[in-house]
Amino acid sequence: MNLIKLRQQVKRLVARQIAINSPVFAHVSFDGSAGNSFDGSTISGDNIKSVTRTGEGVFKVEFTTAHSTGNYTAVASAGKGNHTSSGRSVSVDEYTTTHVTLRVERTDTGSQQDEEYIALVVLGK
Repeated sequence: MNLIKLRQQVKRLVARQIAINSPVFAHVSFDGSAGNSFDGSTISGDNIKSVTRTGEGVFKVEFTTAHSTGNYTAVASAGKGNHTSSGRSVSVDEYTTTHVTLRVERTDTGSQQDEEYIALVVLGK
């Protein structure tokens, strides 16, 4: 085996080991600003089956592979650009072994908001 092939194999093994030991179960980012025209497209993601807008500012994120226990940490954020006068708040309305439902709201009015950038990271395997 030549040195180049050996290095490639080592890189693949190291990447696989990092993935195995990673606390990240799933992650996704998407542009939810299209309102009723939102088509579920994502910017980036892993272990995400689909993202569905169920109402203004409300998004159901389904996992490709179900979580074994449903005991995980979901961390989400929303907003792109400067929202100094009206920040965004993201609540986790529901979490199960198969999905998370997020609610994005303006902090000044409490109204639900379809935001340009929404991100979710699910930790815990």
